[in-house]
Amino acid sequence: MPPATLITRKIPVSTLERKSSRARLRAPLKAPPLKLTRALSTGEALKIIVGNCLTQLQGNHEGFLRSPQPEYLHQMRVALRRLRSALGLFGSIIPRPGHSAITDELKWLNKQLTQARDWDVFIMDMLTPVLAHHPHESALVTLARSARKLQTGQRAQARKAVRSQRYAKLVQTLSKWTNSGSESSEPLVVLAKSALDKRHKRVRRRGKCFAKLNAAQRHRLRIAAKKLRYPAEFFAALYPRQTARDYLKALRSLQSVLGVLNDAATAQRLLKELPVATLRQEAIALVQDRVTHERRAHLAKMKKAWRRFAKQKVFWE
Repeated sequence: MPPATLITRKIPVSTLERKSSRARLRAPLKAPPLKLTRALSTGEALKIIVGNCLTQLQGNHEGFLRSPQPEYLHQMRVALRRLRSALGLFGSIIPRPGHSAITDELKWLNKQLTQARDWDVFIMDMLTPVLAHHPHESALVTLARSARKLQTGQRAQARKAVRSQRYAKLVQTLSKWTNSGSESSEPLVVLAKSALDKRHKRVRRRGKCFAKLNAAQRHRLRIAAKKLRYPAEFFAALYPRQTARDYLKALRSLQSVLGVLNDAATAQRLLKELPVATLRQEAIALVQDRVTHERRAHLAKMKKAWRRFAKQKVFWE
């Protein structure tokens, strides 16, 4: 009997290069630890926070351009929200022309990324679970194919924006801020307390009678919670650790529940953006059942999340 022959398959060099390139990609980067101290002025803190947000943004830049993994895009959007929050917090010490220009550019970039992210969430959280339960439902498969096509198109548009000179200029401007920024000498704790007081009271006001809130009111509460969360995370290191940790845990839980409720509302809008030819009633009904289930489940969770947040002591007194 002849000796066994080892059969090998020749893999094209281009394929090996692509695999090697993907292997070298760093994992999606969440916001790096941010350590502010009471000795800092507002001007110094602004430089540190902008640098931290920029690290997160650029740390996911390459992964978003080269990988289909949705988390890179998600973390870029988180970095943008944090940057916009920082500009709102420190607006009084930023020259108005520069503040307005950078705010406009951040809004532009956020819009480009949000459209792609909406489709990612719709497909991951709403459509994929339905397909798993109904893999042979032809109308649903057709709907999913159309959704993925729109997802691909929005992702291509977002990548085009991130590759643009406009994006490069935005990053360059933010980088300069980390080296220059504002020279304001106002104590950081003064700004922190004022900002957190204001945003905490807004969340409490908008969450009043939370059980009776309609969709529009829940949306306003979600935005208020988001505008509180990022400053609370920025300034947490200035105050007792355990109190800040408990408060942030409750706030994040509330924001997470409100976020899912918002995703359910977004899913209804995206269904209307699909080509009419793909919208057969049986497929729409299956997706809407999923949306309804998520809404009901998280409305119940919202009650618990709100009660937990409402009883938290503020950590910045």
